[in-house]
Amino acid sequence: MFNDRDLYILGGGGLLAIFCLLPSWPFWLKVSLALVIMMVALVIALMRVGPDRRTLEQQFYYFMRYRSTAKNFNYFGRGQTKVSNEDDSAGKIHEPSYEPVLTLAWDDVNVYILMTVWLAVIGIYFTVWLKDSGQLQLAAWLQQISLWR
Repeated sequence: MFNDRDLYILGGGGLLAIFCLLPSWPFWLKVSLALVIMMVALVIALMRVGPDRRTLEQQFYYFMRYRSTAKNFNYFGRGQTKVSNEDDSAGKIHEPSYEPVLTLAWDDVNVYILMTVWLAVIGIYFTVWLKDSGQLQLAAWLQQISLWR
């Protein structure tokens, strides 16, 4: 289901999100920052790049290795191959297309477990907030809502 890299990234994102509760910032800032950190960690953990679905670290390694090696340029044109099948389009030259592909590994990962863990973290945030004077803020907020009606 997961490989260790994905679990490390998700665990690190969860730990950073929990550390967002420690400062004495307003509650909305704590929750929004923690949710952004969790979403970024989830996207980084699931992100695969290229047609062969490499991770970001592998893609960066290949990019840096390619940048540091000498290039062999061929100034005599490419070896273009003709189509052997005449049913397609006779005489057209087919070249492979190397477009960058960016996908998420939804097929490799059970998303329901991720969502359960994410909702559990949000629930823990909510209970910690309720314990740390959240009930007073919630009561004041509900009082303001009742005055508007």
